[in-house]
Amino acid sequence: MCIRDRSIVGIAFLIWFFFLKPPSPAQLVAFSPDSINYIQGDEIRLDWQVSNFQQISKLEIDNQGQTNNQSQIPSAPQIFDFRKGIPNKLNNICQAQLKYLTCSNYDTGVTQPGSYTFTLKLYTQGQNKPSSTESITVKINEKPAARVGSFQLDKSQYTSGDTILLSWTIQNPDQLAQLKITGKSDSGSENVLATYTNDQLKKSCQLTSQLLTCTKISLKTPEPGKYTFALQAFSQSGQPPNSYQIESTINILPKPLQIVFFTLNGSQEPNIVLQPNEPVVLQWEVEGEDISVQLTPFGTVASEGSLNLVANEALPNTIQLTATDKFGHSNSKGFSVKVSTPTPLPSPAPFMPLPRFNRF
Repeated sequence: MCIRDRSIVGIAFLIWFFFLKPPSPAQLVAFSPDSINYIQGDEIRLDWQVSNFQQISKLEIDNQGQTNNQSQIPSAPQIFDFRKGIPNKLNNICQAQLKYLTCSNYDTGVTQPGSYTFTLKLYTQGQNKPSSTESITVKINEKPAARVGSFQLDKSQYTSGDTILLSWTIQNPDQLAQLKITGKSDSGSENVLATYTNDQLKKSCQLTSQLLTCTKISLKTPEPGKYTFALQAFSQSGQPPNSYQIESTINILPKPLQIVFFTLNGSQEPNIVLQPNEPVVLQWEVEGEDISVQLTPFGTVASEGSLNLVANEALPNTIQLTATDKFGHSNSKGFSVKVSTPTPLPSPAPFMPLPRFNRF
């Protein structure tokens, strides 16, 4: 080929390169989330870079996601029109330099735990199909659930009516919704003995960002029996509760049946002598499990009370207090009462007139 022909070819190539060569299509250089670790409440933001961005006709972002509770996230594709330049909605997050367009921190509005797939599509001018497509999958993890770190009782045996003192620690307390204390009896039945809300605990416990410490929280004893105690921590996220069970069995003994006192006019002497028409005051107090109390001969009475009487002929010679509990145990105390007979006053001597003497 002669020099003249080579020159013609070179000129033709330059004309093609500068005037006839089709422009390079827009290409996606990078596409990624702004973080590799998201926790519930964090918002997923996207970063991307495009080469030959002047050739973009439109940019499309699609989100196909599913939360941890298996609900689909309805999301229409976000479409940005580049035919008149960078859209206003992207002006604040995108920067153009030479042939590159770099966009950072695009808000997706996604904050709930789950797995999400974002797809970015670039459409080059004059083309109906995307010239570049890339997908990324991003996961948002749930916040760490509230967990019971420790749980203990101050004793392993109590008497019915005693106060149980509880102590525990809770990890990740910012996620705590409520606590439940349960007692499972030997028969297999399980009852909730107490429920505490987060606000209640803040008033009586020590709280840091990582730990909730509660000590000597009072609890009434359940019905007598043997129990396995457990503490359940419920999280705000609705996850299954975290449970901590005390290994040893807690024994609740029945309250022993006893007549605390039974008095007549303040005295507990079994034999009492009263004066006629003297006021009589009976007072008593009985303790035990599901007790019934009989005051003979007056009938059934409350476990604690008093009765006002008068010492006269209608007052019984014997007054008995008998208490019986649900186990069949019984106890009694009583008084033998005597009303003294008044000593009669001596009769006055008959009137004897003085003898009269005649005067001589």
